[in-house]
Amino acid sequence: MAFAEPDRAKLVWGELNVDMINTALPFKVSVSAVGEDKQPINNYEGHLTISAVQSKVCLAEGFESGRLGLWVPNDLPGHYQHGFDHQICAPESRASLYLCGGNESNFGMTLKLPSPDAGSAEESGAAPLPEDAVSEDPTAFDGAFRPDAVTFYVRTDNKHADAGHFILGESNEVNKRVAQFQFTRDGRMGLLGTGGTTHGATGYEPNRWYLIELRFDWDIKQVAFYVDHQLQQRSIPFRRETSCFIGACALGNRDRCTTWFDSIKFVRETKLCKTELCALAGRADAWIGPLGHESATAGCLLRVEDSAGNVGEEFGPIFPLSSTEGAQRVAINAAALSEFVALLDDADSADVVFVAEGRPLHAHRCILTARCEAFRLMFNSPMREGTGGREGDAAGSMGARAGCTEVAIEEASHAAFRCMLLYVYGGAVHVPEELAVELLGLADRFLLGGLKQLCGFTLARMVAVDTVALIIQAAERWDAPKSALKALCLDFILSHYEACVSHPVFEELQSSPQLLLEITRAATKIVVPDRTHALTAASGRLVELGAGGSSGRKRRRDS
Repeated sequence: MAFAEPDRAKLVWGELNVDMINTALPFKVSVSAVGEDKQPINNYEGHLTISAVQSKVCLAEGFESGRLGLWVPNDLPGHYQHGFDHQICAPESRASLYLCGGNESNFGMTLKLPSPDAGSAEESGAAPLPEDAVSEDPTAFDGAFRPDAVTFYVRTDNKHADAGHFILGESNEVNKRVAQFQFTRDGRMGLLGTGGTTHGATGYEPNRWYLIELRFDWDIKQVAFYVDHQLQQRSIPFRRETSCFIGACALGNRDRCTTWFDSIKFVRETKLCKTELCALAGRADAWIGPLGHESATAGCLLRVEDSAGNVGEEFGPIFPLSSTEGAQRVAINAAALSEFVALLDDADSADVVFVAEGRPLHAHRCILTARCEAFRLMFNSPMREGTGGREGDAAGSMGARAGCTEVAIEEASHAAFRCMLLYVYGGAVHVPEELAVELLGLADRFLLGGLKQLCGFTLARMVAVDTVALIIQAAERWDAPKSALKALCLDFILSHYEACVSHPVFEELQSSPQLLLEITRAATKIVVPDRTHALTAASGRLVELGAGGSSGRKRRRDS
């Protein structure tokens, strides 16, 4: 199967129960990559950045009212005609602004943003924000307005025109421009650079709407250019490197043609949190947060983008529960779950009894099959357990009531299997250190990903010179591919190399030659001059262990 081109991937959010998100705790999100045919891209392994932001539209203009608002037509008779088009309009819009014509100065329509520090409107040329203006934060226009993003829809009717100019700057003077989008005569669109270059140049078709997004980094004076949620180019320098704010915007064509503009938005954002990770087999699961108490009332959006510039649709807005309400809901849920946990080992209501190490554990099929796929397959299959297995008589071989299915559990201790059932009945459970490795194996056997995570937390705390060999073997065998637990163990071994390799417990790795080889290769990348001799000696110890493993002299340790 050919590897999917990164720029073909579309990032899609998985299901997210927003009713359970609260301001005080991280929460889990999932993202999948799909192709243009909406089918999963199973070999996608892109580097993702997932972030939560508070977004405020400082000014939005969709021309729905049929009025120009703050926009002022240039007084150049014969050069431009303008008007509102109710037939040709952007998605989810009812009207657009069109400019028909062109001139050498580009400007057909100009906007000067409010600037209270510039004096009166007559002195600054900036009009106050109209009462009917769409703005979530009118106070943003403080004379030093720095939007994080500016978005707009644009289209033109000419394939080879110098048209569709959208110009942002401190003012409309040529030497004070920050960024300038335009269609070019060679059939491309992008941001105008110095010397006539076009940054992020990409082809366009006439009579088609494009969503343009410009994202600004005011610290390094650069802008990123997106078309229809697809990154075209990052790190484009401002046209004027010393520009510190945006105070004006201009629309226009240089050639005589018709261009439409719609849904123009100036946006400010506050980043609440972010995380970076790599997808595996077309999917990424990440924990993000906490969001902070202000998000409970202001809300937030989730964003995802990969290193190739693929951008997922925004998820939200999300209005998380306050920390107090979240804590109360957790307490209510915990009380309800404790009542389910109390049913475990209740012989009177049980309809299945597990026998581990000769001791019974009474349980309920409805709970087991609802919470665990492995049990669902077990009890709905033609296997012995699924067809009723061994039925208890009136007395019951293990105290089971009549009609209760008895299932023998092999290769598991009673304590570990009971702990696993406690997880099935009640969710998060304490994982004792003495059961952590065995429970990890059971979680893998019974397809319980959440229990694997809980085991991983306990095992991570247990990593030490005398335990790391056993733990890394367990992680290699039962944990998820590229697991964090295995990586933690490997880092620990490399950081305490001589002590780990010299410890007798490390001989456990004789039974895992591939793991030994991986550790050896990782160790050879450590270049510390004053440890070269010791490292060579320790590496020789690894070779001895590997040779012992390949000759069949294996020691096994019960887990």
